[in-house]
Amino acid sequence: MKTENLFFGHLGNGVTVYDINRLECNDYMTVAHIDYHRTIKYYTKNLSDNAKREIEDFANLGNMAVSACQPDKYALRPLTFNVIYHKLK
Repeated sequence: MKTENLFFGHLGNGVTVYDINRLECNDYMTVAHIDYHRTIKYYTKNLSDNAKREIEDFANLGNMAVSACQPDKYALRPLTFNVIYHKLK
């Protein structure tokens, strides 16, 4: 089997992950979905460890802008980071 060639797309309710190397019903196979709260739902068990890591990295750190006509600005919940400053000696 060829390695996965994953693409991430916003279809209105999070991010859909599909593999262009696999067809299902004459369309690219959907392998996972990342909801707005960054929870992953896998649709197949036949994914390599590299593909799972790519999906999990996107869910943890990635984001994408949505169309200007969408009510939300981002496909996934924005990340927030806490910055801690330490006093240097």
